[in-house]
Amino acid sequence: MKITDEWTKVNKNWGWEFAPISDDAKCVKLLFCENNIWSSDGLYHMHLEKDESFVVVWGELDLDIDGRVYRLKPGDRPLRVKPLTPHRFRSDFCQFLEGSTPDSPEDTVRGTLEDLRNWSGLNRQAAH
Repeated sequence: MKITDEWTKVNKNWGWEFAPISDDAKCVKLLFCENNIWSSDGLYHMHLEKDESFVVVWGELDLDIDGRVYRLKPGDRPLRVKPLTPHRFRSDFCQFLEGSTPDSPEDTVRGTLEDLRNWSGLNRQAAH
């Protein structure tokens, strides 16, 4: 396991994130979400291989998974997003953790919910 000595803050349109733990098997990110802005500029995104789970540390997070919005709060069980599942998130102000398989920009596809549901490489059975 690699624990980085220096936490690099990555600014996003919805807030910012740190990825202090990452190796060939897993990635753990600490994320701060604010201003009630949907991730991915309001579009959905999905991962071809990345399998991730989200848990809220403080605040409340809206996690939209394939068109269904879940409101996550501290103490709620982690919510899993399997590969090939369109999703996005937003919050007024919260801190949450993302635990996943390895993170790679090449693994992410963005688009409207309809586009991702109809994406030529999408096997809907694999997503559920």
